[in-house]
Amino acid sequence: MSAKPVSIIFCAHPSIYASLVLAALIDDKRIAVRAVVLSTRVKCANSSALADIMAILRDSGIRYAVYLAWVTGIYWLFGGGWGVASLQRQCKSHRLPVLSTDNINHSNAQAFIRRHINSNHKNFLLTAMFNQKLSIDLLAIEHLCCINLHPGKLPQYRGVDPVLMMLRDQVSDCEITLHKTAVELDSGEILATRAMPVDTNRSLFWHQYRLFELGAAMATQWLGRCCEQAGDTGMLPGQAQQGEVAYYGWPDRSAMPALGKLMGFSDCWQLFSRVKKLK
Repeated sequence: MSAKPVSIIFCAHPSIYASLVLAALIDDKRIAVRAVVLSTRVKCANSSALADIMAILRDSGIRYAVYLAWVTGIYWLFGGGWGVASLQRQCKSHRLPVLSTDNINHSNAQAFIRRHINSNHKNFLLTAMFNQKLSIDLLAIEHLCCINLHPGKLPQYRGVDPVLMMLRDQVSDCEITLHKTAVELDSGEILATRAMPVDTNRSLFWHQYRLFELGAAMATQWLGRCCEQAGDTGMLPGQAQQGEVAYYGWPDRSAMPALGKLMGFSDCWQLFSRVKKLK
């Protein structure tokens, strides 16, 4: 008798990177995506979108603001023509229940999550590019294991945009990490990692996109192993984080000059053309 698929509640802020992850989850027969939580928050809790956008422009600069607009809002409008549909389009196509919220810890959001937990399956809440912190109460929900896909090496690169910080520091390899979610941001046990060499001729967008492709494959592989293991515990064992801890908040203007390209037409063309060819 084949193992039951693991049940996933997927949480993300709509972006091209999160779209890659959801597409990989849906394509894997060992995984059943039960529901999706979409974050409507731009930057800060209890803040308007306009105020957040103005803060990003002021603190991080127009180049970074345009980059974020490209991978989130612009992609939401036109992403279906780039080989990987937006989160919203994927949810509609696969008839997935969706909750849009700026506070996943609100009682209504937790009630939505509880409704989509199946006590007869192994249940995971997977966050990727999700800009909200999970509360102790949410992490303690019965029959639910919370995990996060973080595009950075841990614990050296915790925070908002670790890929940008790794490129700023001129590391030789970028790393993406699947880890258990804990109360402290990006601090949980490491479950799996993948690394790729940095290409100094490529943009921030190219590195982030490729990392999330690797991360999506890594996460589905790990979840598939959870599906196949005996017992009902769900979570495979992880390893405690080791090394010097560093947390990086929203990038400021001073980080931008050393980065070179944030986007790149040739990078976008190569990535999107390759996706279409693969299909």
